[in-house]
Amino acid sequence: MIGATNDTYELVRELGDGHFGQVYEARHRTLASRTYALKLIRPRRITTDGALDEARKLEALPPHPNVLEVHDAGPWGASQVFIAIDICPNGSLEGVGLDSASACRYVSLACRGLAHLHQHGLLHLDIRPANILLSRDDVPLLADFGLAKWAHDAGVDEWYGPHAAPELVEFEAATVATDIYAMGMTLAHLLTAGAICRPFPVSAELVEASANHEWPRLEELGINVPKRLRDVIDRATDYDPSRRQSSADDFKRDVDRATPAISLCLNSDATLSTADGSWTIDVTEGGNGWDVTTRRNNRRVAPQCSTEKSREGANRKVRKVVRFLAEHADQPPKRRR
Repeated sequence: MIGATNDTYELVRELGDGHFGQVYEARHRTLASRTYALKLIRPRRITTDGALDEARKLEALPPHPNVLEVHDAGPWGASQVFIAIDICPNGSLEGVGLDSASACRYVSLACRGLAHLHQHGLLHLDIRPANILLSRDDVPLLADFGLAKWAHDAGVDEWYGPHAAPELVEFEAATVATDIYAMGMTLAHLLTAGAICRPFPVSAELVEASANHEWPRLEELGINVPKRLRDVIDRATDYDPSRRQSSADDFKRDVDRATPAISLCLNSDATLSTADGSWTIDVTEGGNGWDVTTRRNNRRVAPQCSTEKSREGANRKVRKVVRFLAEHADQPPKRRR
């Protein structure tokens, strides 16, 4: 396909391979300095007219800084359809594990785009990290509207399993609450680098697990995730849609309130640390039990250092330190003398 052309575009290189087709970098044949990402819908995947529905839905919406803009669309050859969008050189959030503050920032901005869709009557229905692209300025953009439906016609027969709300699986029906569920799962996905989705229940098992509060498995969220942020995700992914946040704006407000001032990542050596390394928490086994050592700028701080009898006790202490840092970042504990 590289080098293939139509009247307007020439394919330069492949950028990715998605559910509905390949994505290529394409050069405008008349305005040679302009390049776009061209999404080519696979032959026989969907009718030509149906494939263009994605572009038509987006074209019907006013532009928004957190929604990927479609610049052009039309037939490609005898059996394919192209959709031209901006190239996002920073890729997507797929496969990324983030600290709590960074994950909250991306999801909060993505919620602005989701609220825009809902305000104009469109449900996304495929919210996941792979469909949140990052602009050149690192701004999250909702993308891939191949499964989107107008809210008044939201019968659904296809979905992404790990982020599917139980009502999708049980009734093949969707509302605003269905997108809230998927955004909550996306936040959990970012906080666990996808671990929360592996493995996941399918079909009737998912519905039963959700109804029994056994899915999603929030224990996959590490000890570095503050409880108030866990509570936001827990509410967004409730089995009962009426108990979730009532809108994308409500979910955004909950996320903003729960965003910690300082957040920590779990490193490969089982040490928790902030992105800049200014705060670290180590858990090591000693002669009297498990030592929890908190440092700021490589100096031990009190009263956030202690020795616990069990690893479970040490984990409780770590959660307490994480909560302290999340809530009192501007009031550091006193240094041990």
